[in-house]
Parts: sequence; structure tokens; C-alpha cells
Amino acid sequence: MKYKSKIFKKENLGKTLEKYRKMHNLSTAELGRLMGVSQTFVSQMERGIRHVSLKSLVRMSEVFDVSIDKLIYDDENTTAIQSPKEKKLKNLYALCTSLDEDELEYVISNIENFIKLKGKKH
Repeated sequence: MKYKSKIFKKENLGKTLEKYRKMHNLSTAELGRLMGVSQTFVSQMERGIRHVSLKSLVRMSEVFDVSIDKLIYDDENTTAIQSPKEKKLKNLYALCTSLDEDELEYVISNIENFIKLKGKKH
């Protein structure tokens, strides 16, 4: 089997960072606060101007609850390192694919109700 090398480019990481930030409805200032860095630093990382330290990669991984390799390569087929939450969600997705439409709607409704109740407790 031939090994195909992946090339890391900081510009690609910046685009991935921006994608995840927007997916989580965060401003650059909010993400900076969560990561313990400035808004300017987040903006510079997104534009590929700043180099990203390992510490920053780890913090991004924690904030977005995704693996570091997924942040670096943004590859859906990358599974070398997954967070426990990612593994559970993938397993849940796999389980749900066998459900018919009514069963799936029932599961979704229960999850939505759970989330609403959880929100009221806080």
C-alpha cells in the first residue's frame, strides 16, 4: 500500500478555523476569549498570517470538540484522533441511519426536548 502524504498549509488551517468558528456562531473576539488569545490573533490565524502553536491547536480542538488532525487537514476521512464526543456522535449517526422516517422524527423530537429541558435548568 502506497502512503499518500498530506501537505499542511497554514492558510488552509485558517480557513478551517474560520469555518468552525462560524459553525459555532462565534465572533473572533468570542473565540479569542475562549482560547485565551486576542481577537487580532484569531483574525491573523484565519488569514494565514500567524503561525499556530501546538498550544493554540490543542485549545481550538477543545473549543470545537474536534481532533487536531481534523483542524489541520479538515478531512472528513481523517479518523486517527477523535474526541470521545465525536466518536459518540458518529455512533449515534450510524444507529440512526437504520431508522425509518417516523422513528427518526421520534428520536429527534426527544433530543430536542432534552436540550430544551437542559437549557431551563441552567
